[in-house]
Amino acid sequence: MNQELERPHVVVADGRYYLFVCSHVHTFAPGVSGPDGLYGFVADRFEGPYRPLNGSGLVATNPPEAPFQAYSWMAFAHDEEVLVQSFLNYYDFGGDSLDAIASFSETEQRDRFGGTLAPTLRLAVDGDETRLLGTLDGWRIPTQDESLPPVDGTELPADGFDGAVSESGIRGGYGGNAASESGFDEPLP
Repeated sequence: MNQELERPHVVVADGRYYLFVCSHVHTFAPGVSGPDGLYGFVADRFEGPYRPLNGSGLVATNPPEAPFQAYSWMAFAHDEEVLVQSFLNYYDFGGDSLDAIASFSETEQRDRFGGTLAPTLRLAVDGDETRLLGTLDGWRIPTQDESLPPVDGTELPADGFDGAVSESGIRGGYGGNAASESGFDEPLP
């Protein structure tokens, strides 16, 4: 169903094995679509069988107004949570494909490119389900013996995306046509 799965890694939590991989919108097989994101699977044994997390496998993705905001996700266990680190890519670009970046001047390409670590996501894992708890600042990766701050109730996205990856397309507005709040949303040639 996908021609490219990046950064496969396993996190052991609560006696289960969580296999995480990254994927991109352009790597799904014909007729199957999904957003750039972190996908995950869980098994009771390392050898499997593995089940998709959250029903579809999708664990974390970018907002619809910036579908290429982050990439190269990596999850790791910390206390009772799973933390997810990624890199900022084109954080304010709302286009359908990164190919459109080539039409921008070199200066504008550099201005739009994040090129640094994104905020660290804090996930709760419970069997076959994950839930976003909040974030830590970018570049914030605590040591194993360091306690995490209490979850602060930070506003989390409520975009209506139900996590389903379907054969007919992506539901919930992840089709890539959403404009961002960026000043760079001029029409492309």
